[in-house]
Amino acid sequence: EVAKLAKEGGLKALKKVGIEIGKPYHVLLAEKSPSLEDALEAFEKPALEYKYDGARIIIHKKRDDIWLYTRRLENVTKQFPELIGYVKECVKAKSCVIEGEMLGFDSKTGKPMP
Repeated sequence: EVAKLAKEGGLKALKKVGIEIGKPYHVLLAEKSPSLEDALEAFEKPALEYKYDGARIIIHKKRDDIWLYTRRLENVTKQFPELIGYVKECVKAKSCVIEGEMLGFDSKTGKPMP
């Protein structure tokens, strides 16, 4: 849609583009580097963090309506009712889009689940 708008209406049309809550969109994902050395050289002051292997999730919240999408834009809302509960309890914004990695933790040990 965005490419079509850009082609047909140029910058003027693109300035009107916004995020629509409840409508999935592709997110930018990190690019792979040939090696750790190459990746570190690409940045002046790189920051590192632990990488947990979970599932990419995009959460759309509009008042009491919540949708969950994968990075392939599959609607997986019904597959994760516990996440819906956490979003309702913890996210105070009336409308928002949250994108990140979803990871399960063992409630007894507090450690990430495989």
